[in-house]
Amino acid sequence: MILFHCHKCDTRLSATPELFGTSIGCPACATWLKVPQLEDASKNVQAKSSAPAAPSDDLKARILTLTEEVKRLQGNLLEVQGLKEGLELKLNDQSIELESLETSRRDLKSKYEKLKQTSQETIFSLEEKLSQQSKN
Repeated sequence: MILFHCHKCDTRLSATPELFGTSIGCPACATWLKVPQLEDASKNVQAKSSAPAAPSDDLKARILTLTEEVKRLQGNLLEVQGLKEGLELKLNDQSIELESLETSRRDLKSKYEKLKQTSQETIFSLEEKLSQQSKN
């Protein structure tokens, strides 16, 4: 029996000696494969087990693209964080200004109420004086 791998999906396969040199379908991906001779199969298995698989050029390009995208997104994140901090400072300033305006509004309302009361009292007093003068 020999062990070998599908060249398309890398599924590990085995074959008995009567299948050496014939074509079989990979049970995982249905690709037609030629069963290697015993010497070819042992070299293939040894090569697969001893050397780590190098990433393909497509994989390297994809990794590079994703790395660049991560760097771009990190830059965007820093920019957004800076904008957020700026907006928080403006919001804090506006909250302080709003509190100050609210205090001024309360003070003005209180002064208005006092002035209104004083005006009503003055009008009442003047009306009484007029009434007394008209009786005299």
